[in-house]
Amino acid sequence: MAARGAHHVGHGALLVLATAVAPGRCEFATDASSGQLRIVVGTVERVSAEGCWRLRADDGTSYELRAAQAPSALLRDGARVRAAVVPRNDLASACGAGTPADVEQLLGTSL
Repeated sequence: MAARGAHHVGHGALLVLATAVAPGRCEFATDASSGQLRIVVGTVERVSAEGCWRLRADDGTSYELRAAQAPSALLRDGARVRAAVVPRNDLASACGAGTPADVEQLLGTSL
């Protein structure tokens, strides 16, 4: 059983602590200092042969994925995925593919 204030994502594989900010609203605590954890559904795109990758979310938001940080199972051109990501506004985009983001967990593929 989860502790009070904890949220499970996916099948219980990712546990994120939340703190109440206002009635009915929670903010997620993350390891990154600049972003909130987001669950994103979208398509992975290889942007360049130099190893630039983008996760284009179904809502139109683009996240630049860093190959050295993202799970290798995620980096498949054209893959449909569901992932927990943390936008990193403190990092500069290396290839202009979107907001850099850390992938906390790959939650599903081929959705």
